[in-house]
Amino acid sequence: MSAVMMDKLLDVVVATEPDQLDEEFVAAGLAFLSLALSRLPPSEREATLRAIEDGGALRRAIRRKPSSRGSSSDRAEGARREMGGRAR
Repeated sequence: MSAVMMDKLLDVVVATEPDQLDEEFVAAGLAFLSLALSRLPPSEREATLRAIEDGGALRRAIRRKPSSRGSSSDRAEGARREMGGRAR
């Protein structure tokens, strides 16, 4: 995924207000994650799935996400840094 596309996706996610986060939004995120995982080589995919399912990697990632405090642009910058993207 290009850095530009990642930036745009992060902007949408971070700008979405918590009361707008419904099951459809979560389902779309799961679809993106599933697609990304399906493109990994089999051994890497299995290791990543084990880390998510058994190792608690997803829960740790959720706890590290920027909180709802601060502006949406502050949250976007924090998310970009965490995802290894470039700051604006």
